[in-house]
Amino acid sequence: MKKLIVSLFILGSLFAAPFLSANDDGPELGVTQVNINTASVEKLAEVLSGVGLSKAQEIVNHREAYGKFHVAGDLVEVKGIGERIVLANEGRIIISD
Repeated sequence: MKKLIVSLFILGSLFAAPFLSANDDGPELGVTQVNINTASVEKLAEVLSGVGLSKAQEIVNHREAYGKFHVAGDLVEVKGIGERIVLANEGRIIISD
């Protein structure tokens, strides 16, 4: 019985490994990307981790007041958005006109 449990654990680990990878080379599986220069408040809040409707509204307000973002790091200029949120969303953020 003990061998069966160990075997099942190892087998489960092999199947789960690709999904539990700490590799940050790109967006997570199933995660949508969002263009921060064109997205609605709702879409920003839906896609960006750590961004709710209030912070998403601040992003849109900043975009309308100061123009389009040139790089993802520009988001730190938005009230309530820090480097941590930008880094957490690197694979989700798209910049285009």
